Amino acid sequence: MMITLNLIPEIHKDKYRLIRVYQMLKTMVMVITIYTIVVAIIILMARFILQLQFTKIINETTLVTQENHAIEEKITKLNKEISIASSIKSQILPWPEFLESFSSAVPDNVIIKTISFSLEKGANVTGNAVSRDDLLKFRDNLLTNPAIKNIELPIGDLLTKNNVDFNMKFTLDLSKVSVP
Repeated sequence: MMITLNLIPEIHKDKYRLIRVYQMLKTMVMVITIYTIVVAIIILMARFILQLQFTKIINETTLVTQENHAIEEKITKLNKEISIASSIKSQILPWPEFLESFSSAVPDNVIIKTISFSLEKGANVTGNAVSRDDLLKFRDNLLTNPAIKNIELPIGDLLTKNNVDFNMKFTLDLSKVSVP
């Protein structure tokens, strides 16, 4: 067995114990401080890298947005032009199609002298037919046209058998004209 001798007085023992505790605390504070500094450096570097990435993304997004903005302006301009063209097209009346169907309804023995068309007042056609049958054939041909309604042919025009001068009136509905 070993005998330990305690030759250090009690006051010095307390002093040495306090020095050891102080040294241990000093070491722990140094380690914690160094650890905190290292973590702070890592966090600052991460923040710097994230800031650079954020700036890069903002710049790329701004470029894409500017490119898209130019494309959007072109699309908006085209849409306006299309809407203007559509409104113009809706305002155009199908006169060529109507006149084509009207002229195909005129028989060979009927001569048209004057034609006046008005959407508000209707149409007035004057002409000459070789015979009453040709005039009636002309009227029947016009009745088959869906854009022509309410044909008025004076009874006096129907009483003449040959060389019939006529004055025919009718109303127009150009919405019924078939447009290719």
